[in-house]
Amino acid sequence: MKTIDERDDLQLTAYILNYYGQFASEFENDVLLALNLDAKTIQSESPIMKRKLGEERDRIIERITNPQVVAMIANGRDHCRKQIRERIMRDNDSSIDLNTCTKCGRLARTPDAKMCVQCGHTWYDRNKDVTIPCT
Repeated sequence: MKTIDERDDLQLTAYILNYYGQFASEFENDVLLALNLDAKTIQSESPIMKRKLGEERDRIIERITNPQVVAMIANGRDHCRKQIRERIMRDNDSSIDLNTCTKCGRLARTPDAKMCVQCGHTWYDRNKDVTIPCT
């Protein structure tokens, strides 16, 4: 496995959970679900959204109030996400491709990225037709 710059720690967590989340266990998915639901509820200012999030919470209450899930969440959002990331990486090393910049070595934003957001270097084949979607 490639060594990732320590400045990319939070980005690595998001990268692994977003692109390799299929390797998370059912328990880990419950922890992530509870964390995300709590974060959305706290961030939401809309009464309608808060009501919908409350309904969602009621629908999955058994999964997110499991004592093991509650105990893990007590460690904090970043700690939980990092623990899940580390377990996924440890158990699935051969299936995970960390896309890093060919110039500076920093983690790219996605597994398919061909441009570094840190140094601006690009490593796509300029002889091929490349379509870069506008966002």
